[in-house]
Parts: sequence; C-alpha cells; structure tokens
Amino acid sequence: MFITLWVLFTLPSYAFTTVPIEVLDDGKVEQTGIATLVANETIIINHKLLAQGNQYVVTDPTSKAKLIADLSAKDESLDLAILHVNGLSGNPVVVAKENSAIGSKIYLVKLNGLSTAGTLHSILPVNKSHPEQRWQHTVLLTEGEFGAPLVNNCQELLGVSVSDTKGVFDKRLKLSSSFSAATNLTTLKAFLTKYNIDFTESENSCLSEADQLAALEEEKKKQQATLEKQEAERKAVEEELEKLKKEAEAKKKALEVAKADTTRQDAERQKAEEALEEARQQTIEQQKKLEDAEKAIKEQEEKVKETEAKSKQKEQEFEEEKKSEQQKLIYYAIPIILVLIVVLIVLSRRRKKLLEVEQEASENKQQLSAEKAKVASAQEALSMASATFDDIILDGKDEAGGDHRIKVIGSTLARTEGGILIGRSAQKANYVINVPGVSREHLNVILIDNKVMIEDLSSVNGTAINDKDLAPNTKAELKNGDTLRIGTVTFSVHFLPS
Repeated sequence: MFITLWVLFTLPSYAFTTVPIEVLDDGKVEQTGIATLVANETIIINHKLLAQGNQYVVTDPTSKAKLIADLSAKDESLDLAILHVNGLSGNPVVVAKENSAIGSKIYLVKLNGLSTAGTLHSILPVNKSHPEQRWQHTVLLTEGEFGAPLVNNCQELLGVSVSDTKGVFDKRLKLSSSFSAATNLTTLKAFLTKYNIDFTESENSCLSEADQLAALEEEKKKQQATLEKQEAERKAVEEELEKLKKEAEAKKKALEVAKADTTRQDAERQKAEEALEEARQQTIEQQKKLEDAEKAIKEQEEKVKETEAKSKQKEQEFEEEKKSEQQKLIYYAIPIILVLIVVLIVLSRRRKKLLEVEQEASENKQQLSAEKAKVASAQEALSMASATFDDIILDGKDEAGGDHRIKVIGSTLARTEGGILIGRSAQKANYVINVPGVSREHLNVILIDNKVMIEDLSSVNGTAINDKDLAPNTKAELKNGDTLRIGTVTFSVHFLPS
C-alpha cells in the first residue's frame, strides 16, 4: 500500500534551470525554444534552431530580464551549440553517468519545472544527415519547445531535443506527429568535453523506477527490523527498570537494617560508656591500693634502716666493751651471741617481709598497667562509637530535569574508616543515583581530620566541585554551599548542624 501511494503521488520536481530562447533575424523573431543551463552562465541548445537567425535573446528566470546570448561553440553535424549569457542566474543541470535502457521512462523538461513523461523507444540509425546515433522517444514536441532537455527519472540530463527543418527554402524546425529525437548521452558528453565546458556528471547510476521501488521495499524492511529491534530494546529497558526498582527496594530494606544496626550500636556505645566508668572506678581503687603499698614499703624500709642503725650501734658498743671487759666476755659471751642470733633472725625475717612487699608492689604495678591499657582501649572504642559529624544534604537535578536528593548521615560517615560510595550500582554503592550518566562506582566520600573529602573513582563523565573538574583518584575538600556535579547530575551541598 505504501509503495503504491509513493508511485501515484511522487512527481518529479526539477532543481536545474531551463530558459526560453528567442532566435531573431535582423530583429525579427523567427522561432523559439528551450535552452538548458549546463554550467555557470552557459546554456546548450540544438544548432538548427540558432541557424535561423543572427541574434539570440534569453529570459532570466529570476529577474525576468531579457539577456543577449553569445555563441561560444557549435557542431552542425551533431546539431548542438553552446551559448554564453552574462548575468544569467540559475542552477546547472547534472549530466547522467550512463545511458538509460531502451523502454525506460524519460521526461521532457519544459519551462517553470513542468515536464511530460514518455518512454525511450529506440536508437535511430546513423545516416548521411545524422552521423551520430540519436534517441527516439514518445514525447512529442510542441511549438516553442525546440531544444528542450531529455532527462531520466533521477533528473539527470540524457540529451537535447533535435529536429529537422521544414524544407530546403524553409529553415524553420518542424514538429513530428509520431516520435521525437534527441542527442544521445555519449554524443552530448563528447561535445561538452571537446569545448571544455565545466559540467557536473552524476557520481552514481540512476536506478529505474522498478529498482527504486525494490530499494524502497528493502528500506521499508530495514525500518521494520529497526522498529522491532527498538521494541526489543524498549522491553529490555523496562525489564532493567523493573530490576532496578527491585534493587532499590532491597536497598531500602538494607537501609532500614542499617538504621537498626545504628540503634544497636548506640546501645553498645552506652554499655561501653558504663564499662569505661566502671573501669575508671577500678583504676582509682587500684591506684589507692598502690599508694598504700608504696607507703607500707617506705615504712618497712624506715624500720629496716632503724634496725640496721641500732645493730651498728650495738656492734660499736660491743667493740668498746670488748677491750674493757674481756674477763666478762666468758660470762656474757653466750647471752650476747644468743641476742645477736635473735637480732639476725629478726632482721632476716624483716628483709624477707620487705622482699614480699616489694614483689606485691611490683605485681600491683603490672596489674595497674594492664588496667590502664584496658582503659585506653575502652576510651578508643568509646571515641569510635561516639564519633559524629554534620549530616550532608545533596539536592540536584539531572539533564532531563529529574530531581535527586541524597542525605549522607554524618555519624555513619564519621564511623566508616574507608568512606562511603556513591554510584549507579545498587549492589555496591551506599547511596544510589539511578541515572545513566553516573558510573556504577562513581565517587567516594570520606572524613579526614574532620574535613569532607571527595575522590572521583575514574568515572566516565567525571566529577566537579564548583565547575572545576576533579582529577581521577585524587581527593578534594567539599564545603558547605559548594556545587557538586556527579556525572550528569548537579547537586547543591548543605551541611546540617548536628
């Protein structure tokens, strides 16, 4: 149905220029015809029409001005002539690449883009009057159409209409009642080339209407295949959208689980704080015990020093009395020795007690160091569990005008060592932007020294802060009030106070 309508309603419209030409003999119009623009300010016509006079006038198709045409070249045997017309406007014709087959549809082009369709009937034989082959076709010329161009269904020039004169004494051209004739394409090209006419030749062969219909049918099949392919792609996109929707729902559930984990972490942090407080109390008690132990050690050391001093004093007194009371030594020696033995035993026991106290103090110091390590570990755990930062709101629009909003939880950002991932992949990204211009793993957000740093992960469409593109895998600081472009989505950045 589509092809039939194309054949019925598609009529040829000609982009090249044909102009009316008047042949005058001493100012009198002898006969008129139609010339064809083949190059800039250059027209072609059959020679026998020009032979009727000595002056040629053409009408410009744009300005309608009458212009004088000068004869540039002629060939009486081929019945062709070239005229040059200064100031003539219009579009030159394109010459066909090759001859049309006998039986092909042709058109005789007239003035103002009008034409008459016909059939290429045969090739006229060479004779004495016509040394070159000519086309014979079914379109009959009317008065004023001598020299009109013959074209194929691609609007390409095949030949120029030629006619014989009425008689020996009447040089005017006569009309045929059966067939019309025209120069063939080979003769036409040879004539134009011989006189160095800068004409344009078609690069492609002109297809017949049957071939054009076949090509149109093939193009229709290709378009149908393209439509089927697009339909399959549309279904694939719908399936992908459904898949992404399910992934988004799964992500939503995952966020709810993360929220529950955050609540659980807050409870664990509360327990850690209570454990830390208990550890502090135990540390204070251990510190007090350590101070008491050190005080007892000092008291024992004082007592030992006092005992040693008394012992030395006794020894000195003993030495002093030894000389004066040597006689009494026999009587007092044994009691004194016993006293000394008792003193030594007492000193030995005191030294042993002192060593035990020192060992206990050393063990208390080691236990205190262990408790201090536990306290430090608990403080570090408390610091990590209680870390916090401002929530970050990203409000943006994509190229299609779609709204996008992301809320980055500040406490989650502060407690995540490796940062959080933003991208199109629902499986990998912590925050998902479902836009084709955003890469699956687009950028990473991390908190360093209480500053928000952005790192582009070699994304396809890149990342920019305040219209300044970020180098891939390089960190840059993001501040409150900045503009952040993620692929094809542009966000405004707002830090919410904790």
